[in-house]
Amino acid sequence: MGRKVRDASLETRNARLKLPTGGKPRWRLLEPGLHLGYRRPKDGKGSGTWIARRYIGQGAYQEKRLGIADDFTDVDDYSAVVGDERAVKTFSQAQEEARSWWRGERRKDLGLSGDGGPYTVRTACADYLKHYAAEGGKSTYTVNLSIKIHILPALGDLEVAKLTTRKLRDWHHGLAAAPRRLRTSKFAKVQKTRAFRPDDEEEKRSRKATANRILTVLKAALNFAYHERYVANADAWRAVKPFKKVDAPVIRYLSSDECRRLVNRCPEDLRQIVRA
Repeated sequence: MGRKVRDASLETRNARLKLPTGGKPRWRLLEPGLHLGYRRPKDGKGSGTWIARRYIGQGAYQEKRLGIADDFTDVDDYSAVVGDERAVKTFSQAQEEARSWWRGERRKDLGLSGDGGPYTVRTACADYLKHYAAEGGKSTYTVNLSIKIHILPALGDLEVAKLTTRKLRDWHHGLAAAPRRLRTSKFAKVQKTRAFRPDDEEEKRSRKATANRILTVLKAALNFAYHERYVANADAWRAVKPFKKVDAPVIRYLSSDECRRLVNRCPEDLRQIVRA
């Protein structure tokens, strides 16, 4: 849901009834490229109507009738049904309706479904994957696998606008604590994993590095949704920080005793090379 805008000439019925009748609507900018308009009837009788318009390029706009203004009828007396052009709506409800219509039309522009349901993480990931492939992304398979295995099962059905930093951080830390997945037959009922050894510093580093890579994929999908204006705020995931200093593997050198045992176990023809 976008930020509610204020307009003294449109917020109240008394203010709207002072506007000129007929002619062009009174427009109020909601987002770059999106306006909410109000038009009074030509005869000055009856309620005005809410209209939305969006810029489609080359000086042209697409308009959409949203409903009837609550000039004379309280909304409680006539339910403000989403998408109903006959429903009575307040200034605030008209804003929500305009933004919902705008998001749907933008999805159609991208060749996606224009449904007006909640914009979920699953939808955001699908939108991002399509954009990533269209831009010539070189790791489409890996990105798709990360989304399918690690993101959608835990977060897929959550609405993007309702994500919280704590929820995302807990998910990110959970990835780091999860055992590594092993290759498993697609016919197997249970996914094979390797036992996680919390006392193994290299394994902990490796799992944190993997969690960071998956977090990067999720952030890319959510940032795409934000830049496409399907969600109004990106603070929830921007506050989730990756684990630090986990990308480079830990190099451990063999001790003198380990070197001696290694050389002794080598065949004679290899021993000289290993010793060198």
